[in-house]
Amino acid sequence: MFNDDLISFPGNLNLFGNIIDGLCLGSDIIALRSKAYTSREIKKVADNQKVFYRVFTVFFVPLF
Repeated sequence: MFNDDLISFPGNLNLFGNIIDGLCLGSDIIALRSKAYTSREIKKVADNQKVFYRVFTVFFVPLF
């Protein structure tokens, strides 16, 4: 449960910071931290990947 992957993810660091601030300082500081912008962009998928995923979902998933 407590490995480096859990702590190194930026969203989890914000969560842990809000937990500590909520327990120690109150909810006023949480409102300030939650206004930070988080970029959640979806990567562009190449045309050949789109074809692969379409073929996979149409033909292979029903076979499974």
